Amino acid sequence: MIRIIVRKWKGVFYPHRPTVDMGEPEDLLERFSSHVQVYAEKNTDRSHYEYVAKALKEMLKLKGGEQEVRLLVDVFRQAYKRRTAMMGILKDF
Repeated sequence: MIRIIVRKWKGVFYPHRPTVDMGEPEDLLERFSSHVQVYAEKNTDRSHYEYVAKALKEMLKLKGGEQEVRLLVDVFRQAYKRRTAMMGILKDF
């Protein structure tokens, strides 16, 4: 059994398996994306939406991040269109 440890990277928390190297940027991007999706699904408050936006901005800095962020934002706009605060924060993407 592998325990998940949450680490902080540039002010954003992400899941990290201590026995696994961070690997390539694509691998990190995949982990980040998964974390952000789960986080957005479970949390419904403006401060949480701001955290999601901060995570998306950090993802943009990774190789291939722009495409992944566009995909996530499109998913969020479809899935959470009734969360007006989230839509307001995501309008910058």
